[in-house]
Amino acid sequence: LVIISASLRYYPDDFLATTPEIENLHIFRNQVRSISESVFQRLANARNLKVIDIDDSLQTAEKDRLTKLFPVGGPVQLSLE
Repeated sequence: LVIISASLRYYPDDFLATTPEIENLHIFRNQVRSISESVFQRLANARNLKVIDIDDSLQTAEKDRLTKLFPVGGPVQLSLE
């Protein structure tokens, strides 16, 4: 899934609800600052997820939470740039 310059300010609570088999998530040039608990849970439960690229607009706490969920060297490559 690629979302570029869609003017997103948040991910809706049902974000990724219909894509449990997602492998790659690329989100750039949006204004999302935080991620809801339901979206975090979907990311954590996405068994086929390999890559997450999210731009640098997230709050530090959200970046830290993603880094804990997807540590360096783990099965999911996380990029927060």
